[in-house]
Parts: sequence; C-alpha cells; structure tokens
Amino acid sequence: MIQLLQIQSQMIITGLSLDGLAYSRLIAFCALSPSGDPSYSKRLLSHMHNPNAFSWNIVIRAFTDSQIPLQVFVLYKNMLIVKRNSSICLRPDNYTFPLLFKTCARLLLFHMGHEILGHVLKMGYDSDIFVHNALIHFLVSCGELEAADKVFGENSVRNLVSWNSLINGYVRSGKPKDTLRIYKEMERERDVNPDEVTMIGVISACAQLEDLRLGKEFRQYIRGKGLNMSIPLANALMDMYVKCGDLEEAKTLFDGMDDRTMLAAKLERDLKQNQLNHMEANPKNCCFSSLMDQCISMGLLYCED
Repeated sequence: MIQLLQIQSQMIITGLSLDGLAYSRLIAFCALSPSGDPSYSKRLLSHMHNPNAFSWNIVIRAFTDSQIPLQVFVLYKNMLIVKRNSSICLRPDNYTFPLLFKTCARLLLFHMGHEILGHVLKMGYDSDIFVHNALIHFLVSCGELEAADKVFGENSVRNLVSWNSLINGYVRSGKPKDTLRIYKEMERERDVNPDEVTMIGVISACAQLEDLRLGKEFRQYIRGKGLNMSIPLANALMDMYVKCGDLEEAKTLFDGMDDRTMLAAKLERDLKQNQLNHMEANPKNCCFSSLMDQCISMGLLYCED
C-alpha cells in the first residue's frame, strides 16, 4: 500500500489523476492486487473524474470475494445514483450483473437476487450469456432448481457453463435422476462437449444411485476423451466406487494418482466407513474388537485411560 500511495501522490502532482485510463489502472491495482485494499479502492473511485463502468466493476469485483461482500450492493446503489444525478455516461453492464448475482448466490440473498433480475430485464441484459449463466448459478445456489431449469430451457443463449451449473445444482440437491436427465439433453447438443466439471456432476449422480455400471461408462468416456484427471474428479470417482462397493477399483485409482496427499484421508475414511457398514449388515461375520478398532480410528469412540 505504501507504494500505491506514492504512485497516487505522483499522479496528483503531475495531473495524471485526471487521465481516466491511468486512474482506472490505479483503482484496478488497489482493488485486485494481493497488496491492495478494496476499501481504499472504493475511496479512489469516489474521487474519480468521469467514472466509468470498468472501474466501478473492478471495485465491485474486489468486494465480491472479500469479507464484507454486502458492500457490493452499496456500490451498485451508488452507481445508479451517479447515473441518475449527473450527465456522466455511466450504466451497469453485462459485467456488473454477474458480480451481483454471484454475491447473492454466496450469501443466499434470494429476494435481493430477484430485485437484481428486475433491473436486468429492464436494461435488456437477459439475453447476455454472462448474465444468463450467473442467474442460473444464483437460482441453483438458492435451491430454486425448477426456476433455474425453466430459465435454462426458455433461453436459447447457453453454453457449457450453463449446462454444468444445472447438472451440479441437481446433484448437490440430491436429485441424481434429474442430473442424468439434463446430461442426456446436453448430449443431444452437438456444439457442447462435456468437460471435467460435467463428469464430476454425473459421476456423483452415479454414486448417489449406486449405479456402478453407468459410473464405469463415464470413467471410460474420461479416458477416451483424455480429460484431465484432477483431484476433484478423482475424488468423485473414488467416492462412486466406494459407495458402489468396488473398493479394489477405488484403491487402484488411488495408487495411480500422482498427487495422493489430499486424497489419502478421504479414501481411508470411505474404506473404513464401508467396512463398518459391512459389519453392521453382517454382525456374525466380524468380531467385536474389529468393530471397536474401526470406531476408534475414525474418531467415533472416545477412550479414557
């Protein structure tokens, strides 16, 4: 921040602070740099001559991921006030509304999101792909799956992000059949190809349905298309194998991973949970001491000396 303040002082002395492009870059640095300060970028914005939507969006973006995200709506309100009370050509655009929807999704502000939607419709941004995807993500995050599905179906403007938002929204809500229904609709779209995020959603659906056969088909698709076997995707696959009872395949997948550190704890816990389930289902086939060992290792039993 010390260097930023020095740069700001030099800009004021030389008159460069009146240059819109240079001042916008100062605001962007202050808002988005790891060494910056979103609150100070807000102060810079308030002193900007002829503020533009780009600078406003930059500061809104900084607060979206901050510890005080409600400032996003304060900034948006001020943006509308400036637009209404001056001759400055300032107007929220297709970068502003996705940030607002993202904040509503993060904080589960259902009613606020619908108010923002009213502004979107009024300003004619409902057909913009960025705004459309952000709206679907907001509705899914708030549990409004039917509304999200309706918005998705009624609008021809959609891409892979749109499909993935809906697919993963359904699976997170415990609706695996709807997840696979959306995926089948996606398959009929010739210009959209599933990616790693798509596969995480459908494989998680297979885990919820305990459908090992379909899960293996998706695993084969991943191999055939050469999709990146990221940690989240490997995690979803192993979870599916464990829940479907194929512990050997889960371990084989784990052993073949390059980075196994983050996966080790979860796999161990899933395997032990599966063993406990088996013991509960077949109490005569296991000894009591084995069951106690599993409970202690999972932290389900506290022992005093």
